[in-house]
Amino acid sequence: MVRIRTASWLLAAALFSSLSPLVAEETDAPPPGDPSQRQEWRQQREKQRAEDRAFRESLEGSSMTPAEKQAAIRQHRQEQREERRAFSKEQAQERGEFKREQVEERRGFRSEEREERRTWRGDQNEENRDFRRELRESGLDPAARKDAIQDHRQEQRQENRGFRQENRQERQDLRQEQRREGGQFRGRPGGGNRPGRGN
Repeated sequence: MVRIRTASWLLAAALFSSLSPLVAEETDAPPPGDPSQRQEWRQQREKQRAEDRAFRESLEGSSMTPAEKQAAIRQHRQEQREERRAFSKEQAQERGEFKREQVEERRGFRSEEREERRTWRGDQNEENRDFRRELRESGLDPAARKDAIQDHRQEQRQENRGFRQENRQERQDLRQEQRREGGQFRGRPGGGNRPGRGN
């Protein structure tokens, strides 16, 4: 009788020790972004590990049968799973709100950028009209006109390069700022990348 009880106790202990890593296993990965959320995940994991230790200690001294212990282990695992799911759902909602804010920020940035380009092109067209008017009114010979046109175009190319470089730098600054905040800036501000492909 004592041997059977000892054997069943050893069997329960072996079963519990083989299941204990499963009790503490983490099914949901921490989010890639926000450091404060990572810290919350670490705290959640530590809390569950402490609960696991307390649960194992409570089982060691109990006079439960192996079947009762298995049922208690299953119940504990189920409770922890539900707790992780609830925590994960809460974190996902926070990340969703954070991403929505970032998307709105990018949309605002893109609309401002489009307006800047539209204004820039309008200014350049007006400048070109004024230049052509001045050319007509000046009494330059064809060779001098050709040189003046080439100089004007070269000057505009330089201005356009500077404008595009400035816009590129603004987009890059926005990407870096959003990455520092913990978000993932997907694609260029003007679109073009497929969803799910990060920069």
